[in-house]
Order: sequence, then structure tokens, then C-alpha cells
Amino acid sequence: MFCDHYLPGFRAGGPVVSLSRIVSSETNARIRVITRNSDKDSLDPYGGVKVRSWTPCGRARVAYLRPGITDWIWLACELRRWDPDVLYVNSLHSPYFALIPLLLRKMRVMPHAPLMLHPRGEASPGALRIKSKKKTLARPFIRLLVGKKVLWHASSDIEKSNIEQWWGGTLPRSHRVLVHSDPPPSPAEKVSFPTRQPAMRILFASRLHPTKGLDELLQALQSVDERIELHIRGVIGDESYWRKCQGLISKVPPNVHVVEGGPYSPEESGQLAAQADLFVLPTRGEGFGHAIAESLAVGCPTVISPNTMWSDVARCGGYVVANRQDLAHSIRAVAVDDEATRRTRRLRTLQAYRDWYESRQDLSSLFQRFGRSEATESTCHSDSG
Repeated sequence: MFCDHYLPGFRAGGPVVSLSRIVSSETNARIRVITRNSDKDSLDPYGGVKVRSWTPCGRARVAYLRPGITDWIWLACELRRWDPDVLYVNSLHSPYFALIPLLLRKMRVMPHAPLMLHPRGEASPGALRIKSKKKTLARPFIRLLVGKKVLWHASSDIEKSNIEQWWGGTLPRSHRVLVHSDPPPSPAEKVSFPTRQPAMRILFASRLHPTKGLDELLQALQSVDERIELHIRGVIGDESYWRKCQGLISKVPPNVHVVEGGPYSPEESGQLAAQADLFVLPTRGEGFGHAIAESLAVGCPTVISPNTMWSDVARCGGYVVANRQDLAHSIRAVAVDDEATRRTRRLRTLQAYRDWYESRQDLSSLFQRFGRSEATESTCHSDSG
């Protein structure tokens, strides 16, 4: 598994959670993870990590690579010796942990093992609009590196459609797409009921990055008259964007109090949502959306954009919005809930998530499904031959 960031890091948000849960669920696979030797936006290497070695981390062994080419030479030799069954790449655009592995595979420097590729939300229209010229210029080169045969991993049907559109509308016949949601959090046994405060507590918990839509939330709050306490939690993923958001924070009306709580660990997600009256994430695109899942799993009413796989679940207890006016309307509606309506909304939210969780049809692991997919293709080729 190639990824920009992995445990013990957490500042990259959802992808680290997704990958660590995949590793934990793969009881019949030996997994090696190749990643950076430091957390996102940090120059300090992790402690206790040896150079050019495989460090045990949960069920995986992890190679934490330093900047530069030296460790990649070591890695190429290691992978040729190990001869993996599949190379799983978790990005379209990462220079070091998508493009370099794809290039080395193309050049046969690394084993030309079957390729599984997960864009992790990078193929969504909202994500592609950020640095769009650079990504448009890079797309033909990335397509060349991907090659004629690949199994795309999509977390949802929405991401499957995004992948197809990114490629050009229709994938080649030799490409296949495996729609398989990342391992989700279990639903809470009981719904959370935070103590009602004079001001409604709204939680925004995600990376502070243009794709996540904090600016949309802050602009919507300028037209809300109810008393609001907005808690902003997350790692700053884009300094210029955060400065823009700070400018919007200075313009919110007196009835809106903003609390900047800084980064949080994945283990805190559920607890933060359990203490909130409303979780809001007007994201411009997600792969899976772990922050959303963690909120729904504890019964916190959730307001999101229509750009995620969680729309149907959120509609049952919260809202899905399409524009800033709808976002402000949804916030006002929850703010005026009486106690009975508030309790009913949280119960409905948890039940909707529980129904989704229990209705998942294929509970086998990701790499079990990959193996079945490979076997099916081999049979089809044999029959056609």
C-alpha cells in the first residue's frame, strides 16, 4: 500500500483512518505500507523508526521513507524480493506516493504486479477545480502511467462515476471498478443527547482546506439570527485558505460565537460529534467521508452537500444542501427544535446509519474481493480463448 501518510500520523485526516481500518480488517493478507517518515506538514520524523527497515504497526509492516531517492532504491530491491500480489496506490496526484510508484512499476524497476488504484476523492469535480490547470496538464501523463489494466477502488457509486468522468467519460474495457466502502465505524449502542445550551453547538471537524467548505458555512452563518456556537476542529491544510476563513470569522454577527479548537485525533471524532447539536460539512467532494460517518454513527444530525455517499442517510435525520441559502435554512431549522423534536431527530439519524450499516451486502474484505475479481477475469479470458 502506497500512501502519503499513515499511522502514527493523523494530520492527513480520513485517508489515514481508511487505510488503518483496511489493514485491521485484512486478517488473511500480509500487508506492507510505504509512506512518509513524518506527519502531514511536519518536518519532524516519527520517533522509534529505523532507516530502511520494515517497522511493525498493527497488522502491517511499514516502510517510513525519508525525502530523497536513497530509500526508494532500497524499497525497489525489497519489493522485488518480496514479490507482492498487488500494488495498492492511494492517490492520483501525489508525486512521491502515486506517480513515482506508478513510474517505477511502468519501468519494471518494481514488480509489475496487478495494480489497484484508489483516488481517495481526488477525482471529484470539487477537488479537480483546485489547481485545475496543473491537474489537467498532468492527466495524460497519469493515464499513461496507469496503463491498460487496472482495478479502480471506489468507496461509492459517486466515486465510481467521478473516476469514469476523470478518465474521459468511459473507462477502457480492460479497466474494472470495484465499489467497496471503507470499513465504517460501528453505530453507537445508544444515541447521544448533549445538554441543551442557550446557544446551539455546531461542529465543523475536518481539514481546513478549500475542498471541505468551511468558507461556505461561515458565509451562511452571516444570515442566521439564532444563537450559534461554532466549534472548528481540524488541521490547517491550506494556509491561504485558512486566512480567508479567518477573515470570514471576523464578519460573523454577534449572535455567532466561533471557537477554534485546533487539530483532533481520529479517536476523538465520535466524542466531538456526540457533544454537538449539529455537524456541518459542506464538502466539495469526498472519497468515503469518515468525519461524516463518525457523526452519523452517534446520532448527530448532519448537514452535508450532495457530493458524498451519505446523502440518503443524512436526509433521514439531518439535511443535504445544494447551496448557501439551503445551508442557512437547515441551520435555522435545527436551532429552533424543541426538546421532543431534537430527540426524535437524533434517534432518526442513528437509526438511519444503523440501517445502512446492517444493509451492506458484501462484508468480505477488500483484498478478498480483489482476489475474486482477478479470478473472474482469468476465467473470462480463459473462456474467451
